[in-house]
This record gives sequence, C-alpha cells and structure tokens, in this order.
Amino acid sequence: YRYWELVRRLRPTTIVETGGQSGGSALFFMDALRTFDILDAPVVSVDVPGRWDGLVLEAEHPVVLVRRDCLDLEAVATVRQAVDAAARDAGRRRLLISLDSVHTEKHVTRELALYAPLCEPDDYLVIEDTDHNGRPVLADYGPSAAEAVEKFLKDGAPFEPDREIEKIGGPFTNSPGGWLRRTG
Repeated sequence: YRYWELVRRLRPTTIVETGGQSGGSALFFMDALRTFDILDAPVVSVDVPGRWDGLVLEAEHPVVLVRRDCLDLEAVATVRQAVDAAARDAGRRRLLISLDSVHTEKHVTRELALYAPLCEPDDYLVIEDTDHNGRPVLADYGPSAAEAVEKFLKDGAPFEPDREIEKIGGPFTNSPGGWLRRTG
C-alpha cells in the first residue's frame, strides 16, 4: 500500500530500485505506474543478472536494467543518466528510490552516500528492511539498515522520515523509519 500511495502522490518521473534480483519488484513498480496512468516513467532496476530479466524486458513499460553491483560507480552513473533523461522527457523531475539490496549497516551506508544525492526536495528514498537486528526481527543480524539510516539522519542529511506514509496499510512495516522524504 505504501509504495502505491507514494506513486499516486508523487507521480514520479523515474523509480530506481537496488536489489532488483529476479525482477519481481520492477514488475510491481511498473504495475503501480500503469495503475496511475504514468506510462512514460522508467523503472531503473540495479542488480546482478536475474532469472526474470526477460519478463521485465518484455513488459510494456520503459525499464532500464543495470546489471552491476549497486555500489559500482558505473552503475550509479548509468542510473543518474536514466533519471536525467526521464526528467528531460517529462519536462519535470520527481524521483522515488528504493534501496533493497544488502541490509547491513556498512552496505546501506554506502548506498545512501551514492543514491541520496540523486534526490531533490520532495523526492523519496525508501530504505528497506530496517526491521533487522532485533527491530523487531532477526535479533542476531548485526548492525543493519536501521543503524545506517539513524547515522545518516543524525549527520544532517536533508531527509526526514515520513510517518504518515509509514502508517498507511496498518501499523507494521518492514522498514520502520526508512520512508524518507528529501526536505532541502
């Protein structure tokens, strides 16, 4: 529900996801965009090659598959080019990014450093699985996405958690505190 509501409200010109794995989330995002008649906004999926790539490429929606590690600087440059091209084509820019690859603190900290600068005011950056490391699941996971988000915000990143979006669909989310809106 939360992503659907973000797509409805934001009407993004691009959706970027890391950790696309087999393509299921790319197809989900394409479906959400089509539901709200946003037919020209590409989904940019960043991950190593997956078994569903063919289905994603056959979808009747613009998609950019970046088949590299999401921390690879060439992958980030390709994402930036896709975001910029979509903004030029749409005559405006609005971005939704979902970070959903590896959920360790170290990895998410690096993802935030690479992908947060792509966001402009009112864009969204969603960090998935901040519920790890006993928050409340996987108590033995070790430092996770939640710790990375806390440090990111504490260090003055121009983002704030959107508690209204977080509450949509019920009180539980696998990403508590991870639904971030760029403020400045």
